[in-house]
Amino acid sequence: MISQVDTSTVEVTLTAVTRVDSSGVRTWLLDGEPMRYTLHLTRVAGQWRIADPPDMVVISQATFDLLWTPVRIAYLDPTRTTLVGDLRWFVQARAVDRVAQALGGAPL
Repeated sequence: MISQVDTSTVEVTLTAVTRVDSSGVRTWLLDGEPMRYTLHLTRVAGQWRIADPPDMVVISQATFDLLWTPVRIAYLDPTRTTLVGDLRWFVQARAVDRVAQALGGAPL
C-alpha cells in the first residue's frame, strides 16, 4: 500500500514473507512481517525520483519463484572429517558465481 504523506513524501507498507541475505541465506518470516518505509521524493529533469531509497529489492513471490534457485552446498566441519550441508538461494543467472563465492567462506 502506498500513502501520500505530503507533496514530496510517500509511505510504502509491504508484507514480507521471506528475506535472502547477500550470502544466499533465506529466512522465512512467520505470518508475514509488515515493513514500512517513508520515501522522500525529488524532481530530476521533470521526473520524480526516490531521494533516499532503502538498500533492498522488493519483488513478488511469483517473481522470486521464477528468478531464484535453491543450491545445496557443503563445507567440511572444523575437524575436516564431516561434510556439513547448507541450502542457499541465488538468482539463477548468477548462481554459478555466487556458489563459488559461498564455497570460499565459512558457513553461516
